[in-house]
Amino acid sequence: MRGKGISNLSAARTPYSLLLPTLLILLILAPGCGGGPEPVARSAIDRGTRTTFEEARRLIGAGEPTRARRLLEDLASPVQPASVRGEARLALGRCALMEGNSDEALTHLQQAFALLRRHPLRPTAELLLGEACLRCKAYTLAVNHLIGAYRFLAADKDQVRAAFLITKILESTDQPVPERYSLRSQGASFPEYDSIWRRLKPPPIETVPVVARVQKPETRTPAPQMIRRVSRKVWGAGSVIMSRTLPLGNPARITIHHTADQSEMLELAGRNTREYLRRLQSHYQKNRKYADLPYHFIISSDGRIWDGREISYQGAHAGNNTLNKGNIGIALVGDFDRQRLSRQQSQSLRVLIRDLCSRFQIPARGVFGHGELKSTDCPGKNLRRLMPQFTRQLESDLRKK
Repeated sequence: MRGKGISNLSAARTPYSLLLPTLLILLILAPGCGGGPEPVARSAIDRGTRTTFEEARRLIGAGEPTRARRLLEDLASPVQPASVRGEARLALGRCALMEGNSDEALTHLQQAFALLRRHPLRPTAELLLGEACLRCKAYTLAVNHLIGAYRFLAADKDQVRAAFLITKILESTDQPVPERYSLRSQGASFPEYDSIWRRLKPPPIETVPVVARVQKPETRTPAPQMIRRVSRKVWGAGSVIMSRTLPLGNPARITIHHTADQSEMLELAGRNTREYLRRLQSHYQKNRKYADLPYHFIISSDGRIWDGREISYQGAHAGNNTLNKGNIGIALVGDFDRQRLSRQQSQSLRVLIRDLCSRFQIPARGVFGHGELKSTDCPGKNLRRLMPQFTRQLESDLRKK
C-alpha cells in the first residue's frame, strides 16, 4: 500500500525550489505493505532454459519429481528473470504436490502466482495454488483462487478440474454452489481428492461407555502469555474522520501485513513508535484520504501491540471493500523482504491472533497473509514462509481452549 500522493503534484505549476522539499517529505512518509513488485521486463527464455523446462515437465509426467527438482532449483534462483523464476516455482509446486508436501507447495505456488503476472501460465499457477490451499485446509482461500483461475484457464480439462473442486468444497461445507460450476463439473471424477472430502465431513457421533475417572496428579499450568497493548490515547492518535468510515461487519478473517516503510520511517519507528504512528496516521488521512490508519493493530519490533483503527470500523488494508469487509488487519512494523521479524513480534502476533480468533470465533483457515488475498509481495518473503507454521500453531492453540 505505497503512498500515491506524489502523482498529484504538478511540476509545471510548482517552482523547483519548493517542489524538491515536498517530494522528499512525501517519499519519507510513503509507507505501505507493498502493492507488488515493480513491473519487470519479460526476458526471452533462451533455448537451453526452455529445453530444461521441457525435460522437467517430462520427468514430472513420468512420476519422477525428485529428478525434476534437480533441474529446476537453479532456475528458481533470484538471478533469473521473473518469468523464469515464476515458471520454475510453478513446476516446483507441482513436484511438492506430487510428494504430498502441501506447505512447501503452497510456498512455491504463492511465489509463482506473484511472479507470473500477465503471463499465460498465471491461471495454471492459481489453479494449483487453489489445490495447495485445499490440501492445507484453507478452504475459503482455496475457493477464492479456484474461482479466480476458472475463467482464464485455456485447457478444458483444467477448467473442469477447477469447477469440480469448487463444487465439492462448497458442497462439503454446506454452502450453495453456483450453477455454472456444478454444470461444468457434472460427471467429472478425480479420485485423488477423495480423502479430502472425507476429512471435510464431520465424523459420526459415537457413544462410549462411562468409566470411572482416575484422579491425575496435579500439574502446574503455565501462566497465560500476556500481550502488551498500547491504546490510541497513549500514543496520541488524532481524530477519526467519521465521514469516511464504514462498519466492519461480523469479523470473519484476519489479514497479516508488513508496513514496508522507507528506511527513515523504520528508523523513526525504532526510536519513537508514538511519533511514527502519528505521522503514519497523518499521511493516510491527508494523502490517501483514509478515515484513519488502515490497520486495526500494529506490532512494533519490541513486540508491543498498538491499537490502530477501531475494530468496529472497516479497515483499508486488503485491497478493496469486498476484501476489507469483516477483515481485521494486523501490520508488523518492518520490511520482511529485507529483514526478519523479531522474536517479540512473532510471539505477540501468535497471541494476538489466537485471542482474536477465540473472541470472534474465526477458524485458523480464516487467517491470511495479504498476498493470499491479493497479488502483492506483502507481508514479505520472510513472514510469508512462516504463515503455514503460524496456522498450524493456531489450530493447536484453539483446540486447547
